[in-house]
Amino acid sequence: MLFSQVRAVDCGVLDQPAVTSGGPSAVVQKSGRQILLAAATAAVNTPEESGTYWYVKTVSTSSMAGRELGESSVETWTRRDGKSWFRASGKNEVTENGGKNGHWSDGFDLENTRLSYEQIQRLATDPDELVTWLVRHAGKPLHVETARVVPLLKVLSSMPAPPEVRAAAFRALAAQPNVRNLGAVDGGESLAIDYPFGELRLVTDVEAARLRTSVFTSAAAKPGKDGTTLVEKAEWTDDLPKAIR
Repeated sequence: MLFSQVRAVDCGVLDQPAVTSGGPSAVVQKSGRQILLAAATAAVNTPEESGTYWYVKTVSTSSMAGRELGESSVETWTRRDGKSWFRASGKNEVTENGGKNGHWSDGFDLENTRLSYEQIQRLATDPDELVTWLVRHAGKPLHVETARVVPLLKVLSSMPAPPEVRAAAFRALAAQPNVRNLGAVDGGESLAIDYPFGELRLVTDVEAARLRTSVFTSAAAKPGKDGTTLVEKAEWTDDLPKAIR
């Protein structure tokens, strides 16, 4: 779907909000596309932050065939030159990232590729161009059907992308043909995207113009590994806890 079609959605041509019953005081529920386009508008009006380190805290849970596999968290602090530090679940110390303990995704990662801060700042602000570039650089996707969506989730949840780039990412996500609004939840608005092999749910903080949570649930006919990713923090800071160099 082209960006021109997304703009038509914004005007209500392609996408009409749902109206709940109840007479004159009926509540009009926005569609999934309208929520994402509202987040795009909010992103444009969000002032750019400043700081020395890009700080991301992510909490992940996973399960297999209904059996919980546990929860883990990781915090990362990344400078604009790409050097970063991390702290994993249950640890007090902060360790240099990418060393003997491996590399933890720190907001500069795009699937199988690592971007520089300069590349992130230069990402396209046109939705179609942005998706094309992200898909080309993200590497082979786990599922072909999600190739145009998963890289956008990275941009919107944990990357230090400029406001105009985040706006383009929200508009590109709004162009997906099967986005549903599930209603308000803690942290924002819950949206769902259906696929033959499962369902992807997203929690969008419209005011902050960020994706906070992504949840994947396998289809009943094709059970597999499910997971939840919650990005608790994604912001600039000048504070780096004492690190082990």
